[in-house]
Amino acid sequence: MHEKSKPVPFVGGVFGVEPAVVSSSKTSPVWEREFSIFSASARSSIFTLFSYFALIDKKVWLPRYVCSEVRYAAKKSQVRTDFYSVNKNLELEDSLFEQKLDAGDVVFLVDYFGLGISLNLIQSLKSRGAVIVRDLAQNFYFGLNQESFNEDFLIYSPRKFFGIPDGGILVSFMEEVNSFLRKVDYLENTEASDLMLKAQRGRTAFDTDGNQSDWFSLFKQAEERVPCGHFQISQYSLDLLRKSKGFPAYATDRIRNFNILNDILGEWAIPIKLGEEINGPLGVPILVQNRNFVCNELYKKNIYPAIHWKIDDKNHDLSHIELFLSEHIMTIPCDHRLDSDGARWLGTQVYSALQGEK
Repeated sequence: MHEKSKPVPFVGGVFGVEPAVVSSSKTSPVWEREFSIFSASARSSIFTLFSYFALIDKKVWLPRYVCSEVRYAAKKSQVRTDFYSVNKNLELEDSLFEQKLDAGDVVFLVDYFGLGISLNLIQSLKSRGAVIVRDLAQNFYFGLNQESFNEDFLIYSPRKFFGIPDGGILVSFMEEVNSFLRKVDYLENTEASDLMLKAQRGRTAFDTDGNQSDWFSLFKQAEERVPCGHFQISQYSLDLLRKSKGFPAYATDRIRNFNILNDILGEWAIPIKLGEEINGPLGVPILVQNRNFVCNELYKKNIYPAIHWKIDDKNHDLSHIELFLSEHIMTIPCDHRLDSDGARWLGTQVYSALQGEK
């Protein structure tokens, strides 16, 4: 049904070490043009921002369907929180939320899978006096060529998009908050980044010559040690970010691979309405009936899709739609390590596994 392409040895997982290149791009990313804090992780960026909101007693609205790290950062910061629900298209659709939203409340919007957020939604919330935090952990290439923003804060997670050992970026457009952020005593924490760099070097050796090191074990150890607090990015990662400008060419690779995979897997692709132009998505989200079966079939071929997210409903009061997403969603990688042939091969392997679950 689909043309055959050369197999890819290993799909997904930690990135290898990126080349020490200096970007020739004439466009500076928003985090170089605007006031930004470079943290050890996105969860640290969220914690620092939420600590300010806690200090001034602001309420933060979070989606129930969100990763555990966001909830943890909110709890640790002691900020007041409330929750809203999303629909099957991962769009905010909660009449109760609309009735309870007060002017000055903070709304945390997740840019799910890097597929955009409705501009109308953002403008509507702003017109009601909401402060908008846009979580771009899954959409690193948003805003590269943009001059003005409707959001008040942007949060990025570059390590989800290329081989950088640590790093989270908080971009703030509110000067009163910037004054607070400048006064924070940001601490060093290199344990996680040192372990991650070792894992990335091991992954590079594996991809280059098949060297079987313990890179996956190191990666898991590093993930367990990623800090959440007032922690700064490592100098290695900051230098790589600034010199490369975030590897903007990788966005083009992701868009190409996303389109190839989405064409092959459209029957299972989650029905998200794109809010804006795709900038370089995290992956292709699909819904499957038997996720364990499909994952196990893909593992046999060294294909490792991500799960965003498996959430314990006992504590999170998910709607039936959100619970369904949590139990059936998986994300097919579309990153720059795949060329077009590799993306087609990956698409056919996933297609075959999905056919097998029927």
